[in-house]
Amino acid sequence: MKKATLFSFVGAAMLLAAAGCASGNCKCGYVPRSERPVKFVAHRGESITAPENTVEAYELAWRNNAAWGVETDVYLTKDGVMVCDHDGDTKRTTGVPGKISDWTFAELRELDAGSWKGPEWYQCRIPSLREVLATLPPDGHIFVEIKSVGDGFAEAFTRAFEGSGTRLDQITFISFSGDELKRVRQVLPDNRTLFLLGIYDKDGKPEPSAEKLISMLKELDVTGADCYAENLCVDADYIAKVKDAGFEMHFWTINDTKTAKILVERGADSITTDCSKRMAAEWDRVSIED
Repeated sequence: MKKATLFSFVGAAMLLAAAGCASGNCKCGYVPRSERPVKFVAHRGESITAPENTVEAYELAWRNNAAWGVETDVYLTKDGVMVCDHDGDTKRTTGVPGKISDWTFAELRELDAGSWKGPEWYQCRIPSLREVLATLPPDGHIFVEIKSVGDGFAEAFTRAFEGSGTRLDQITFISFSGDELKRVRQVLPDNRTLFLLGIYDKDGKPEPSAEKLISMLKELDVTGADCYAENLCVDADYIAKVKDAGFEMHFWTINDTKTAKILVERGADSITTDCSKRMAAEWDRVSIED
């Protein structure tokens, strides 16, 4: 109870601060997330510290006040609830084997998804997407990675979104699956969508090339790409070509501040990281010239 009460107080203060800044009435020194020098996306919440994809990890990310956004992964349960979990199998984070799609939401709620990270996280739960959306402050953002949802997307997302207190413009959908993103576009044509992919260093050249990536993004009719870039193989010219074609360029999952800073210098729109608090604290001290 003490933990919940403390967060309620801190969370309310952050919400008021963010709302005040958004309305131009800021007197607290709070910098709106959209005006910060780099947009950090807390990967599965502040997962370096808290158990990934739990409400506690997302609350910590917002409380640390370093992240522009957070990222989560979603699957559908047997009874059609959109829940946040990376693997689609409960074994790694709960110790109990089983596919998310074979559990009802009520059954999943009986599992301890926190103790694997440390005893202080005992009985953290696998949350619904609705619970995670409800953690967002007014100027917060979330990347929702669709792992496996299929034709149940429209109904499941509607159930998650309604009553969450979140605006649609705070949500970006991401996926490695073009089919999943097409389903999102059919239901929510105005929402931002990012195609997830790896860009690999092939004999000193990025694969896919900027031109090939642009073609892929046009075919998928998405807002942009969220990329893993092997060996920093995308230079400023590559990123500029994609952005000049009208697409966004985001990068994951980077826990080295220098690497993140190089990508931002080259034009990255956001950096997904497990440790947004540390990266933000190091930002001004790290040089990309070394």
